[in-house]
Amino acid sequence: MKNFNFQDSIVIEQPTCESLKADAATILNRDKKTRLKVEIDATHSGVIINNRVYPGMHVKNSYQTFFSKDKGGLSDYDKPILRHHDMDKDPIGRVINAKYTQLKFGGDFDHDFLAPAENGKPGSGVVTITGIISDPDAIAKIIDSRYLSVSAGHSSRYLLCSTCGESIIDCEHYPGKTYSKDGEDDNDGKMCFAITGPLRYHEVSFVNLPASPSAKLTNFEWQDSKDNWN
Repeated sequence: MKNFNFQDSIVIEQPTCESLKADAATILNRDKKTRLKVEIDATHSGVIINNRVYPGMHVKNSYQTFFSKDKGGLSDYDKPILRHHDMDKDPIGRVINAKYTQLKFGGDFDHDFLAPAENGKPGSGVVTITGIISDPDAIAKIIDSRYLSVSAGHSSRYLLCSTCGESIIDCEHYPGKTYSKDGEDDNDGKMCFAITGPLRYHEVSFVNLPASPSAKLTNFEWQDSKDNWN
């Protein structure tokens, strides 16, 4: 936690009256830089989201790219928390930590991309990030629930086709369409989806229409209070 260092001091000789208490409260509110600590379920593995699935093995090995190496992560810096994936605007906060909670095990986890869960279901795991929000407007919108749903921005080196196993860029299949076992168009066949490779997370954003209804703010609390000031 950031230390608050004060250079000035004041000695009050007379008994404290209500007006002095009010003055002190005003000074504290003026000088304090309010910050909100948030917990967000940012992304899920083993779930079909926007006609693609993030395998648990890759998400488990990649979630630490959300935060910096000096905090135990894999990134050179703490990734930004944004509004609507707008990288041209100032961040409203930063990710300071993340964890991956594995929900499936054994073969069900290792091959979760072969039979992924429907969107909104738990899947094989979830990445929960911890962030610090310092933007006053964003803090107000989190508290009154205007900011709730989120979306994570990330990249992968490749996308494979669930129907043929080839690169989704080069094959003849389209995510969202259904195909037979032979890869032919079939309205009664299995839906095609893209399978991501290793991931790198770049940011997380508050959005109005999330790709996954399970990606959302789960908890928040004041990062700073008078009781823990230094």
